[in-house]
Amino acid sequence: MKIAFIITAAGSGARIGREKNKTLLEIGGKPILEIIIDRVNSFQDISEIIVTARKEDIKNYRDITSKFSNNIKIVVGGKTRSKSVLNALKSLDPGYEYVMVHDAARPFLSKDIYEDLKSSLMKNPFSMPALTPRDTVYDVKDPEVPKTLDRDKLAMVQTPQCFNKKISEQIIELLSNTNKVFTDEASVVLELGEKINFTTGSVFLNKITQPEDLITAEALYEYFITKEKD
Repeated sequence: MKIAFIITAAGSGARIGREKNKTLLEIGGKPILEIIIDRVNSFQDISEIIVTARKEDIKNYRDITSKFSNNIKIVVGGKTRSKSVLNALKSLDPGYEYVMVHDAARPFLSKDIYEDLKSSLMKNPFSMPALTPRDTVYDVKDPEVPKTLDRDKLAMVQTPQCFNKKISEQIIELLSNTNKVFTDEASVVLELGEKINFTTGSVFLNKITQPEDLITAEALYEYFITKEKD
């Protein structure tokens, strides 16, 4: 099983309110990007790791990737997430069988989540982790008549979003010939008419987006690293 692992890190991270890219911010004394690369590097069946980057972040990213013995490829991202992923897919070595696309801002990827996704990929063309919302969710399109949504019918999707080589080739074809904006790989796959399989996600995989997320991530770091070593 040969899995090409793409880490999307070409965004600006403006919402977190810091001057530099949030993947360069430190948790537990390590840059966020280094934490997720270290996690992926410990997994079996990873044939290559690709990191998407803004041009201005490439030097800093190379300083991080140089700490690892394997050759990690850095690819310049596009103006949107989907274009960044397209650039990464086009750069893959031809021998890959599966692809996992993961947000760098979700550094706490566990071995259990990874192995669940691997097993799912053996039976499904596309898989991704998701959680059922904990809070009550309202549809407030009409704020005067809000509607309560059934949480059991909702999913908060996470990454890695995973697919086989056939789907990868279809994604490349579609994204190369459209200017339509897709928020993630799942939305591209739905456009292709393919089915999505959900695996069980984790609160550890919540994305670092807002300033307060850094506080939570710092608190989770020691627990997560200790747990993964057990």
